[in-house]
Amino acid sequence: MDEMDVFIPMVDDDGNEIRYELLDEIVIDEKSYLVMLAEDDEEGFVEIFEQTGEDEENYTYEFVEDEALGMKIFELFKERNPELCE
Repeated sequence: MDEMDVFIPMVDDDGNEIRYELLDEIVIDEKSYLVMLAEDDEEGFVEIFEQTGEDEENYTYEFVEDEALGMKIFELFKERNPELCE
């Protein structure tokens, strides 16, 4: 993201906190998907999460496991952010 990077702390299955940098939010069929990069990821692999919940204060994030949906979101991300995909 531009001048102000946004980081979202999340907890993995083992209870460890991982900070993710929000790279983009993509909306498909009225659902929000977040393309994020773990702060300590040295390889640059992004992860895609669906944002769920009723309001900003109660959002939860679920990893997108559907490979076809994940690829669709990633392709849109690359189109919108070519400078991040070099």
